[in-house]
Formats: sequence, structure tokens, C-alpha cells
Amino acid sequence: MEGFASRCGERNSWTDKIEGIMDVTVKGSQGHAGTVPMSMRQDPMSAAAKLIVLLESLCKRPEDFLSFNGHYKDTTVQSLSTSLVCTVGEISSWPSASNVIPGQVVFTVDVRAIDDMGREAVIYELSKYWSWSMDAFGGKATLFI
Repeated sequence: MEGFASRCGERNSWTDKIEGIMDVTVKGSQGHAGTVPMSMRQDPMSAAAKLIVLLESLCKRPEDFLSFNGHYKDTTVQSLSTSLVCTVGEISSWPSASNVIPGQVVFTVDVRAIDDMGREAVIYELSKYWSWSMDAFGGKATLFI
């Protein structure tokens, strides 16, 4: 990463950026893989996968997600488009068995941005979109910061 930062003219490494690490817990309905019809499943692993893909989209293209109706300045969005990095570093399910629909999935999210305002804007947008996604799923997601 040091080579990348120096090529971009950055004085500090990416690890010096302001970070926000969160635990995300997605709860669903645990069941046996062979006996629960697909139409009746509330699979938190599938929901977690969708949330992680949403995170990646938001972090690659923050300008597509952040509203411009006075909540965020154009300079904040421009800063995010060049400094924002997001990582899902851990993911686990309970119970963890090959033939069980898990009842719970937990994953970590590391959001880094050049300033607090940008990082907080991304976390706010994530929680808003995740809430909508979880409403459609019928399950529950909790962010612990």
C-alpha cells in the first residue's frame, strides 16, 4: 500500500485515515437445509451477502448514493470518491454447519475516509440502505459501532 500511496502523492498511508470499525449482526430463522422450503426461508447468510455487495457499491461509487439535497457538501462527496475504502474482514455464522440455515451471521466492516464527516456520511447511508434491505428480507440487522 505504501507504493500506491506514494504514486498518488499521499503523505500518509491509508492506515492513517480516520476509521470506523463496525460489527454487523444479521438475524434470520435457523432451520435444516433439507426441510425448509426456499419460499419460507429467512436466511441471514443471503441477506448478509446482499448487504456486503451494497457496501462495496456504495464505497466504489459514493456519489451515486450520497444525497446532494443539503446533507453533504460537494467537496465531501468529491473527497470520498478518492479517499474512501471499505473492507469486510471477518464473517461468521451460527450455527456453522453445512446442512443448516444459520440463525445469525456476523461480519465486520472497516470504513476509512479522509475525515470524520465523510466517514459518518457513509455509515449513515449504509445504515439507511441496510434498513430498507432488511425490511424486504423480513429479518433483522444490527450495526454495532
